[in-house]
This record gives sequence, structure tokens and C-alpha cells, in this order.
Amino acid sequence: MPTVSGEKQKLIKPPPPIPKKRIVGYYLGTEEKGIQKFQLGKLSHAVFAFVSMDSDGLLCFKDEKTEIKFLNLKSKSKNISTDLNTMISIGGQNNSEYFSQVVADPRKQTFVHFIIVRTEFDYFRTFIDSILNFLKTHQIDGVDIFWTWPKDSDKFKYSAFLKKLRETLKQSYIISIAAPPTGIENWEAGFDLDEILECVDFINVICMDYYGPWDNQWGNPAGPISPLYSGVGARENFNVDFTMQYYTSETKNSNKFNIVIPFYVRLWNNVKNAVQPENMEAFRNVELVKFGDGVRADGCPFIPRRSLEKERWKLSPASWDDKSKSSYIYDVDKETYLTFETDMSVHAKRNYVNQKGLGGYCIWSVDMDDSKNSLLNLLSSK
Repeated sequence: MPTVSGEKQKLIKPPPPIPKKRIVGYYLGTEEKGIQKFQLGKLSHAVFAFVSMDSDGLLCFKDEKTEIKFLNLKSKSKNISTDLNTMISIGGQNNSEYFSQVVADPRKQTFVHFIIVRTEFDYFRTFIDSILNFLKTHQIDGVDIFWTWPKDSDKFKYSAFLKKLRETLKQSYIISIAAPPTGIENWEAGFDLDEILECVDFINVICMDYYGPWDNQWGNPAGPISPLYSGVGARENFNVDFTMQYYTSETKNSNKFNIVIPFYVRLWNNVKNAVQPENMEAFRNVELVKFGDGVRADGCPFIPRRSLEKERWKLSPASWDDKSKSSYIYDVDKETYLTFETDMSVHAKRNYVNQKGLGGYCIWSVDMDDSKNSLLNLLSSK
């Protein structure tokens, strides 16, 4: 339609909508109370962690209690009206010791006196068949491979395994993997990202635990669990942004990556002055204690928020570190240091995900939130 001046009116296109982000919730089943339908309704993917794998590549539950927790999650997932995908995760810190042999090159065979004995191919095929059988039997949507520590020597056999897994599951099931933070002892060396991205639907980057009260000298200093930016000393690159810059620049496919949001709280004792010369209050020196022949930090690395509520610990008011976009509480009298996610840190990470075009978030873990599901509500709010 012409304007008063006779010129054609220019149509102003609205900005494109921000794509809906994944909210992948790992569920550990550590709390006596099972997962709630309310929690499941906030997720795009509910991932049960973990289903165990034996040395032959066969899937199994750790015990009867673990199986009951899984069946409870599966049952409740069926009654969710949202587009929820239900998955299992295989591996984790305490069940990854067999991955290297199980995903070994299927072309290799061992001969003893001209008789073919059990081969690496058998493990490879058994593992894939066991995954497919589990998904079919339980009628769930996909599998997450949680092997965050493959060595450089595992690199090509891991991507070959994922390629064969995709060929077997076709597009009928979701495949995701977990990946480690980068710049720490070359943990990322075992991932052939170009090959892997062709096989998986998304990657959950476990960009957390940069600082923790560990059982060794690395328990010093105290600092944020998952700082968005910043760091101190030799750990200046121990942050989410450094990790994600690596993954996205390597692949040019940022939408396939989710960043972790840790729902737990971390505690140090014997915490002293701020780290010098940076003088950043969120990073503080820790007095280590003797432990066997070495030293360690004193504290608790993984505290569910519900546990703190029962013990009447308060997470407010909290201090805010603008450089790392992290919250913490330091009690100078008790020499205790708590670090955790808050409204401000979650908002900062939501903005980061949108600005960088990342695919979304993975929660570690849904059952570590407080009784009001405060972080889950915040993360899933529009």
C-alpha cells in the first residue's frame, strides 16, 4: 500500500524466534523419593543414569533397587503430555572400565591353533545388540554413552562404534554422548568430533567440576563448580566458555551441544584468603589436611540441595562474582566456602546459550534440586 509520499511501505521482518532449547535431565535415583511427573514435564529428555555394562558388553542393572528406580521413571514418563524423550545412560565414572575393550576395532580377530577364540568383534557386536534389545524391550527413546575419558588410542574405535550404533538404531532412536571439559590433561583427545557429530543427535558437555575438594593437592584452591568465564593461575581456562569455544570452533555446529547446569552444592572447609595476585574473592586458598602419604581438601563435593534444607543450611544471601558469573558463600569465621547455581548464574548461562546458538542444557542432576524444584523451574521458564 502506498504511503502519503507515494513510496512503497517497507515491510519490517520480525526477528526470527529463538529455537526451543533442549533440557536434558540426568536422573541418578540417589534420593529415596522417586522422580516426579512434575519434574519430567519440565524436560525435553529424561536420562536414567546409569545402566551398567559388564565386561562382555551386556547391559544390566547394578541391583534391584536401581531397576525399580528406572521402571518408576519409565512408567511416569508414559503419562507425560509433553514431548518427553526417555533415555538411558551407560557408563559414568564407576562403570566405564570396559569401554575400551568393548568398542574395540571389530576387524581384529585372535587365532589360537587355527581356532577363532572370542574376538573384539564379539564385544563390539554384543554391546550394540544389547543396547538395541534394551531399547526395544522397554520401549524407550534412546541411549546416552557416558564415556568422558577415552584415550587418544581409543579415538577412532570410539567413533567407529558410534557409526555402527547409528547404522543399527537407524533414525528410530536418539543417540547422545557426554563429553569432558577441555584444556584439562588433554581429556578431549579421545573424541573425533567430525565423525562423532555425524552419528549422534547431540552432545552433553560436562563442563563442571573445575574446582572441588578433591582427595589430593588439586583440592586447592576453592572456586566455582562451573564458572562461565575466568579462572586463576594455571586454571585460567577452566571455565565453560573456553570449553565451548573449543567444541564449537572445531565443529561449526553449535546447535548439537548442550552445556551442563550442576544442581548440587559444593562445600570446602579450612578456606582462607582470596587467591593472589588476582585477588578474586570467588577463588580462595584452601588449607589441605594430611591424608595417608599425601594431602587432601576437607569438604563435600556433591551435596543435594534437599540435604542442605534438612540440615538447615541457607543459600542466601550469596555473593556474586561478575567475572566468572558465579555465586558463592564464604564464612570467614567458620572458614567454610559454598558454591552453587543461583538465579543470576542460570540467567547468565541461558543468555550464553542463546547468544552462542547452543542446543540447550543438561542437568546434573534433576534429583539434586531443592524441594521446590527451584532451579528446574527457573531453567524451564520462558
